[in-house]
Amino acid sequence: MYIGSIKHVIGTYNSFGQFKQLIQPEDLFLAAVTNSGFSGIWEKTLYASDYTYDENGNYLVAIVTQTSGNGLVWETNHVPIKRGPLFSLNYNSIQIECGNTTSRTFTVSNSGTNMGTKSYNWNIGTGWTGIVNSNMSSITLTPLNGNVLPSNVSVTPIYNGITQPTKTCIVSRAPYTTNAAITGAGSVCTSSDYSITGLQSSETVQWSVSNNSIASISNLTATSVTVNKIGNGTIDLIATITNSCNQTTTKSLLINIGAPTFSTTNMSGDNNPLTGETIWYSVQAPTGYTNLQWYFDYAGTTGTSVNGWQILQGQGTTAIATKVGNPGLTYVVCKAFNSCSNSIQYMPIQVRSITDPCDTFKINVKNPIKESENLVGKIVPPPTDPCDDLYAKIMDKKETKKIQVFDLFGRAIFSGDFVEDNFDLKLEKISKGTYLLNITLQDGKIQHETIIVE
Repeated sequence: MYIGSIKHVIGTYNSFGQFKQLIQPEDLFLAAVTNSGFSGIWEKTLYASDYTYDENGNYLVAIVTQTSGNGLVWETNHVPIKRGPLFSLNYNSIQIECGNTTSRTFTVSNSGTNMGTKSYNWNIGTGWTGIVNSNMSSITLTPLNGNVLPSNVSVTPIYNGITQPTKTCIVSRAPYTTNAAITGAGSVCTSSDYSITGLQSSETVQWSVSNNSIASISNLTATSVTVNKIGNGTIDLIATITNSCNQTTTKSLLINIGAPTFSTTNMSGDNNPLTGETIWYSVQAPTGYTNLQWYFDYAGTTGTSVNGWQILQGQGTTAIATKVGNPGLTYVVCKAFNSCSNSIQYMPIQVRSITDPCDTFKINVKNPIKESENLVGKIVPPPTDPCDDLYAKIMDKKETKKIQVFDLFGRAIFSGDFVEDNFDLKLEKISKGTYLLNITLQDGKIQHETIIVE
């Protein structure tokens, strides 16, 4: 008997005898081994996802069809296959808002076979109320108390007496949000009242400020507080709100306290320019300011056009372009304003003349210093000196130099002389703040340095 070419396919019969092909037919050739037998090997891997199940089960079968000769058809024996149960819970997790007692329905579904007996061991822990028994695939539960978080809910299905994997819904508290808001002025000159609106009856407030050295609080109530000025700067007024479930959240309001505050960083720009040059000067933006004004101070005369100095551009911003004025000492000043007061930052500028364009000497000084420290530094001549003998004068250890320290109000804190090119001063009763150091040579050349005491 000759078999020869065949076509084979694998599929399933359902309970109604309907055949469904699982893989595409493939062709083989079976060669005769003996006069009465033929052999061939064909392997194929099938996965659970390849099958379509019905309630009464399926039968797996392989069919071989002769494609030459008599066209004979052979079927293998029918192998019964059934899909097992596959249980799931409709919630993997839920979040419950504080105070919420809305009922939730938990349902077990089975996407596998529904043949056989099923029961359900529910575990609802504490904090829930509702009817629960082992015959129920769906239960409705209600939180007993909106302020107490109920337990996780779990269920263990039992199918035909066999325990299936437990399914659990994780119950957690929903994140706390509030509609409350702080209202009040954006700046405090002496003191100002603030309140919080939109609080629920179950919410309480704890007041605080971000920097107790700049502002304090008083007259605290459940919904209001008074902010009092101590220093200058900005703070956050903070309301820590707690609900009946002991969850907390914060609301804050940025408030400027007192006068605008410049940073400890000095003004930037050339402090020894040549007359007639165009030079930029800049400051870091002060906190709490509403506007800025630049001007010049020459020997007590102030204005935007003084002793040949001019503002070319940038007035009202943190940087200006200037035309450098006449030789001598002039201060470039930036003044910051707000509704409470004003403050200034300045730089002393020693202008060089065209006839004496040489760079002046420099002051190297430890800066900033502590209140208890000495003021230590030295004077350094310019590297080149084509116009005068400044290098020799500074290096001459016999020439007397005058040294002075002033506060920002122009009051002399220290005045004395030194001969060497270095100095080490004990400043009595000096407090934290900003000071101006002046050193004057015998020929009248002067240099300045800003000193910060911490």
